[in-house]
Amino acid sequence: MHSAPNGSTELERRWAEKSGDALEEAAQDLGRYTEEGQRVIRAELHRRSRQVPAPESEAERSGARVEPGRGVRVYTGPVLANLAIIRDVLESFGIACETRREYLGGAAGELPPIETWPELWVFDESRAEQARQLVQEALEPPKASTSCWTCPGCREEVESQFSECWNCGTERPPGAGV
Repeated sequence: MHSAPNGSTELERRWAEKSGDALEEAAQDLGRYTEEGQRVIRAELHRRSRQVPAPESEAERSGARVEPGRGVRVYTGPVLANLAIIRDVLESFGIACETRREYLGGAAGELPPIETWPELWVFDESRAEQARQLVQEALEPPKASTSCWTCPGCREEVESQFSECWNCGTERPPGAGV
């Protein structure tokens, strides 16, 4: 049995205790679960490094028709790999999305380059703003630590990850830059 991480909801704990076969069986028919249930099942599949079904195939299985041209575009960019990462982030939050124009890169030159960039669309317009926020967070570079300490020998500002001054070699005083 798999255990859910601390702080999990009861639903997350129950799905964490399910066998791999039961989890994969549920993944084959996600449309019969609530949005929260789908999110939990997807997260558990992801935690166990199992394949997470694509949202468009779920919609087809549940009888909902996903028509081209419907939904809201939340991201476009020149790097398909970034789009795949962002799609994984959105799906881990239970936001059904679709990649569009991923094969137009070869048409750059015949078409304006920006028109060949792949796009990520979400189906639930009420979650578009949440999706955009998640996209922004996924694209944000990690923030570097800006804490510094002042060298007692030469008064130079030294970044906190260094144990001695780059300028004069004086060791960092205890408690400085923490």
